[in-house]
Amino acid sequence: MTQKFERLVNSDLLDIQSLRLEWCKMKYFPQKQWLAENELALARIIPFVYGLFFMNLELPTRMNTSPETNPANQQLFHLMHVMMCVLMSPRDPLAPEIDKHVKMILSCCHRFSKSYYKGDEKPFGANTDNFPTLLCLADQRRRHRPIRLYWEGTSERFIQKLKRVLTSMRRTTQYFSGKLTLMYKTNVMEWLTDQFKKENSDDKTNEHNQWVGKMYNQYVSLEEIKRKMRVGEVMSGFTFQGNTDKIIIAYGEHRRSGVMKCIGITRYEKDYSKHCIGIAYVKCELDNTMENALYSQEIDVKEVESMIKHYCLLLPLMKEGNFNNEFVMVYDDWDVGDEHFRKSLPSLCPMCFETDVLR
Repeated sequence: MTQKFERLVNSDLLDIQSLRLEWCKMKYFPQKQWLAENELALARIIPFVYGLFFMNLELPTRMNTSPETNPANQQLFHLMHVMMCVLMSPRDPLAPEIDKHVKMILSCCHRFSKSYYKGDEKPFGANTDNFPTLLCLADQRRRHRPIRLYWEGTSERFIQKLKRVLTSMRRTTQYFSGKLTLMYKTNVMEWLTDQFKKENSDDKTNEHNQWVGKMYNQYVSLEEIKRKMRVGEVMSGFTFQGNTDKIIIAYGEHRRSGVMKCIGITRYEKDYSKHCIGIAYVKCELDNTMENALYSQEIDVKEVESMIKHYCLLLPLMKEGNFNNEFVMVYDDWDVGDEHFRKSLPSLCPMCFETDVLR
């Protein structure tokens, strides 16, 4: 079952990985040598990944499951995704909202445990402190500011610099004080050396530019985008300021010359949407309106990038090998596209909780 699941989802995960997006550093299954940035990338799309499982695979009958296990699992994945988005969103939700979501996911975990294991099993969370301490999350956020400030990003690789100095964690306070002082002095000297080299460099072409990671993908041709829309493959896009509900995809062979072309993605069959694990898939098509004809001209890359507001991924709904032009949008700021094709923070879906798993 594990191998079937990995084969099913890895094609999409490899597509996302090949995009090399700074805000969604995805890896493929199995989870070997994953960093926190890879786990966060999975958290962004976890309803999509496990939605593929529930729609395309069936659990073997020999497994220790019950009819309530699948709905309980789906409720867990949905709640976990909503809670992660609420915690990481720059919308900065208030402490009561965070506390509400934490309590709901703990309750959902307990209900799954009761539906899966025998009645004489120990209560959920009785053997570990990890889950009950989540109840302190809202207060910790109030004291230490938004969680995304120290979870989000790709700076985990800099831990390797600390490991070379902090060779052991079982030492005295004076040891840590001395090591941290050493690292501070070393960093200051490295910064001064770098500043001295820049100020005394005669080569103006070596001026320091702040490195910005890749936030979207520019495809080679319009034909490539049409093929992806036709067969159902992951696509990378963005939205412009003032119109965050319209998806734009970049293409063109001459990016090195500083120009690109764009095409919009619009929704059709506006009264239709399909939900799976709390996220809404809507039918999409390429925009053929006169407005989009203006984008099809070659435009300066810097001009386009100055107008970008958000970045997104379009994830296809594939059921039993069939694709019906249905996509869900996942944004860089932890928002998703809703059933109205609008960008919004994920919220609890009543459809996921229609089944009482303890009855």
